[in-house]
Amino acid sequence: MQALLARVPGPDKINNFRMGDSQPGRLLNTAGYSFLAGSNQDLDNVTGKLDYNLSIKHALAATFVWNRDLADRPDELDASDGSTGGYYPTPPVTNHVHPKLLALSWRWSPVATFTNELRGGLNFAPLSFDTSEQIPPYIIAGPNNNGGTIYTSPIGGFLPQGREFAISMPILFEKSGAEGTYRRFKFEILRIIQRNDLPGFSLSVRSESEGEPLVHMVKREYAGASLPLL
Repeated sequence: MQALLARVPGPDKINNFRMGDSQPGRLLNTAGYSFLAGSNQDLDNVTGKLDYNLSIKHALAATFVWNRDLADRPDELDASDGSTGGYYPTPPVTNHVHPKLLALSWRWSPVATFTNELRGGLNFAPLSFDTSEQIPPYIIAGPNNNGGTIYTSPIGGFLPQGREFAISMPILFEKSGAEGTYRRFKFEILRIIQRNDLPGFSLSVRSESEGEPLVHMVKREYAGASLPLL
């Protein structure tokens, strides 16, 4: 609890009385603290197009589109009471999206009254919600981000999300709050991965340089994509 309170802004940060039990001229236990949080978004796009006529009967075309979308996501820390979990001028939750699109076509016109066209391509668009927040092994549970306390929790509590996710086994054991030994926990998780029968998700194990395995989870319809590991 002391470590949690150390991350809560002190009374010198009070700048409104929309929350808490204090009033103007009567400072009691809690009051409001408003601050500007970043909500930046950087969009970059590069498009390349190539058209080449092999002959009067054959024509080739190719289009490649590269996009980059870097967005802050302060909305992912919003609590149900209207406050924001954590006190972050720079939101720890971000979207880093790098879609790539490729379109190819071949047109064949043997005579003036007949044209045959073949088209193909791909759209690679992985999506992830990343967070730089260091979440402690436990948090104080509550109905919203206040965590059951009289003040807004300094812990946002948002976990990484996306079409796939990988986490090292020791970190998974630490965050799970499971009782018993790590060895037993690891054994049970490996059995679950071996069965691989979770609805909607495919499970596998990846090796890590330190020797401990990574638990890899990916939505079955997106199996094969690659996102950053945590």
